[in-house]
This record gives sequence, C-alpha cells and structure tokens, in this order.
Amino acid sequence: MAAPVTRIDNLTAEQRARMPEWRDEWIDIGLRTGPADRPVFERNVARCYVAAGLEPPKRVVWVSSPLMLAFCGPAAALAIELRKRVATNPKFALALLRWLPVGSAVDSEVRSEVRSAVDSAVGSAVGSAVRSAVGSAVRSAVGSAVRSAVGSAVGSAVDSAVGSAVGNAVRSAVGSEVESAVRSAVGSAVGSEVESEVESAVRSAVGSEVESAVESAVGSVIRSAILSIVRQRWAYYLGGQFWVGGWYWGSPSFVSFFREVCGLDLGEEMSARALAYVGTAESACWWWPHKDFVMVCERPVQIRRDAQGRLHSATGKAIEWPDGWGFYRIHGVTVPEDLVTHPEQLTVSRISGERNAEVKRTMLEIFGLARYVAESKAEVLHENEDAAGRRRRLLRHDGMMFVEVHNSTPEPDGYRKTYLLAVHPELRPIRKGRELGQPQALTCQNAVASTFGLRGSEYRPEAET
Repeated sequence: MAAPVTRIDNLTAEQRARMPEWRDEWIDIGLRTGPADRPVFERNVARCYVAAGLEPPKRVVWVSSPLMLAFCGPAAALAIELRKRVATNPKFALALLRWLPVGSAVDSEVRSEVRSAVDSAVGSAVGSAVRSAVGSAVRSAVGSAVRSAVGSAVGSAVDSAVGSAVGNAVRSAVGSEVESAVRSAVGSAVGSEVESEVESAVRSAVGSEVESAVESAVGSVIRSAILSIVRQRWAYYLGGQFWVGGWYWGSPSFVSFFREVCGLDLGEEMSARALAYVGTAESACWWWPHKDFVMVCERPVQIRRDAQGRLHSATGKAIEWPDGWGFYRIHGVTVPEDLVTHPEQLTVSRISGERNAEVKRTMLEIFGLARYVAESKAEVLHENEDAAGRRRRLLRHDGMMFVEVHNSTPEPDGYRKTYLLAVHPELRPIRKGRELGQPQALTCQNAVASTFGLRGSEYRPEAET
C-alpha cells in the first residue's frame, strides 16, 4: 500500500488539469439555490461544535433569509439571558414586569435597575456567542494544517477549531509554489465569483437595514437592548455557501482540492474537521452559532448574474430568499426597486438629482444617453464636421460631458446611427491604468481623441468605423 501523502511540493500535470473542474464545481456550490439540505447541515454543525470543545447546540433554528438571521440570532441570545435572570432573580422579574407595561411612567429607581440588568444581560448574551470558538476549531485549525503542509509560504471557537485548524494543517504540508498555483486557480477564483460579488452584497444590504432599524429606534429599554445586541453581534455569522472560496487556508474549495485531488492526508481528526466544515458550507447559507442554539438560514431561491458574474436583473430582484427578502442590482450596482420594476417612470430631473455616481450611470443606461441629452436641453459647447463630413457636437449637462459620434456603416435603410460617448469634463485622455492626461480645449476632435487615450493633435485615423 502506498505511503500516505503528508507533504506536497509539486503538482502533477493531471492535478493541474483538474483545477478548472474543481473551481467550477465549488462556484456552483457557492451559488446554489433552492431548499437547504437540513439533515446534512444539522449533522455537520454538531460535529463542528464538538471540534470546538462545545456541547452540540440544543436547537437548530431555521430562518428564511440572512436579514431574519441578523435580527433573530442576537435577539434570541438576549431573550435566553433575560429568561435565565427572571428565573433566578425575583427582584429582577418584578422590576421587569413593572417596566414593560408603562414604560417611562415607572419611577427612576426601577428604570435604572431594569436598565442595568438588561445591559448586563446583553453583555452575557454577546459573550456567549460561540462563533469565534467554533471558527477557531474548524476553519482556523484546518487552515493551519493545510498551511503547514504547504510550507513557507468562523467566529473564533467554531471558526478556529475547524476552518483555521484545517488550513494550518494544509499550510504545513504543501509547498509555497503549489499553494500559490492552487490558490489562484481554485480558491481565489471561487472567492471572486461567490464571496467578493454575492456575499459582500448580501452583507452590505443586511448591514444597511440593521443600521436603519437602530437609527430609527425609539421606545422601551427592552427594545433598545434588542437593537443594541443586534447591532453589536449580527455580523458574528459564518458564511456557509458564500464562504466556500477566498484567500484563507480553511477555504473548503482550497482544502478539498489538496485532500481529494492530491490525496493529502491531514490525519483522522483534522480530516473529520475539514469534512464537517465542508458539510455546513455545502448544505446551507449563513449560520449564527450560540452556546444554546445555532440559527441558520435557507439558501436563496434565485441568484441572477450578468456575463461578468455581477449580480444583475433587469426584471426583478437579483438575489432573493424564500421570505421575499433580497435586493435589486443592475450590473452589480444596487438600485432602488422602482428603477427595475417601473423604468418608464424615470425622468431627467430624477437622474440629475441622483448623488450616487454609479446609480446615476445606471439610470443613464436605462434612460438612454441620447434621450437624456435631448430632453435635458444640453448645452452645445462645440460643433463641427468629422472627417467624413458628418455633423457632430460636444454637449454638457449637469456636470457631465458627451460627444456625438456616428456609425460609419449605414443601416439597411441608409440611416446612420448616432451615439453619445461620455468624456472627461476637461477632455483629459484616459490612458492605460486609468491614468489621466492633461486638459484639452473643449472641441469635438479633442473629445473623440480622449476616448482613445490621445490628444486631439495625435488622433489622425485613416478611417472611422
């Protein structure tokens, strides 16, 4: 029987040839939609807790979206702490009962007592979240194992115990050149497709809604306490399917390539941790670990993207969960709902008043540059004829500048289409690396030349297409 593979310093041609296949398989897992595989997740999350030296969670609570998880996970942690205090402290229970029905009408002594107790409960609830412990036992431990196998080159108890531990094991067993090749071809590629584009958008959308709720919060100390813990701890989740790629050593796509394709032997215990973490990532979306429970959300029901992999839908939400939560994106830009559902209601004044440059650019794409310039009565800065004798104009409106160009190939009916090109307000040539050249006089010739990274004096085409 062949000796186990405990060190990898070179990849075979066959192993390298499997990188695209591995990348595509894990991108598919990261972007998977439809019902979560609940039995697989629940079995493997229990193993992650055990790896972290914790008792398996007493309850696995399923919710319908990351937003629901962000509010309900921390709120449930607070509720558990308050219940414990009510059960063990009659004075606190009485004070809480006096507080809840009448709010600010209670005397200051009771109000102070309840606020102090609730603040303390918040601290306990926050402290009992076990993301860091589980993460250290799983992602960090696995990552360390991979890292040491590779050579020089989730919270903290679950995250460290599983992901990081496996990553470290792999790191110590794999040579730096091999690690770099696999990371680039598999881990980073998957991370770019899934985590950089989709997960970051979801995290941003959830964070915005949490902040909005906190900013508008009014009312009782209990409500304030709930929103306080939500704000502090909503982000203590593990990413599930959205964390299958990326740079870190415990990445499921990265570790699994070495284990399954290269045959890397991490030992029985570390291999079990790796499989447990992979099992949670393959079967569900975000999860929020706590010492008494784990809350986990379903996969999206749909993820729509454009050819470049950006979240995109011109007809509905770009990503959506079973409870209907999601958001609208056009070519990766988050936009208001009505921009997708009722684009016909878009007006020049609304476009002109939009402060966000990316959203404004998207509005212009939907509205049409030619229509926008025509309806906005743009200022004509310069006009002349191009080399073929066709009339062209340099236009400005609302701080934006455009130059007209004409298609040299006529349509079947003889009509030549006119296009508008956005140019720098000072007609600075846009060179390689997005470097800007010097300002130019506001002429049509200089405007067209700037789109090619040239000055007007340098632009002398033999023919224009």
